[in-house]
Amino acid sequence: DEQRVIERIFAEWAWDESGVTEICEGLNRDSIKTRAYTRRNLNGFTGKWIPPMIYQVLKNEAYIGRLWVKKFEVDGKTWKQRDEWVPLNIPGMIDEDTWKRAQSLLEEGRKRNAKKGTNQYLLSRRLTCGHCNGAVSGKPSTGVSNGGNGKVRVTYLNYICSNSMGQNRLWKKTCENKCYRTELVDQASWKWTHAKRLPHTAQHRVFQRRISP
Repeated sequence: DEQRVIERIFAEWAWDESGVTEICEGLNRDSIKTRAYTRRNLNGFTGKWIPPMIYQVLKNEAYIGRLWVKKFEVDGKTWKQRDEWVPLNIPGMIDEDTWKRAQSLLEEGRKRNAKKGTNQYLLSRRLTCGHCNGAVSGKPSTGVSNGGNGKVRVTYLNYICSNSMGQNRLWKKTCENKCYRTELVDQASWKWTHAKRLPHTAQHRVFQRRISP
């Protein structure tokens, strides 16, 4: 049943330290279908597990007995601030120690596997979304600008909530927060740091080197 599948996923991740790909391969090899497949007959949907599904399970607080309700405004579309959500205690499927270890390993993985691309995002993974408390990461976007020689394609760097980037029908968008230009956020962070912290610390020098034009 569902509880045994959830217990297996958490045990393999938290205590066996299996990777999400390995967990998926094991579930698929044992012909264990996803919950969406067993509850709904989706055309063209195989019921196979993929890594984003495992991450969704590992981050779902309902499995530890915490369900959040009243997360939206009356229009049913606009997210409320996280501190306005109402917690509802429900029967959990896993114990507290397993949950804490799973979250610790997730955080270690985020830090270890942070993308090291050519674009610099000073605050990537150091911010949380004010709407849903999800992780904020850096993401480039392209646009067209009117230059001296006509229209040219340019790249903009943005901060965006990871939950607002629905990638496919299995990993859907769950946050309506918009993206923010990195130069604006970084400059605001720099001003706050300059006002709150000593001006000659190593952190000050890093901020200055990365943000100053």
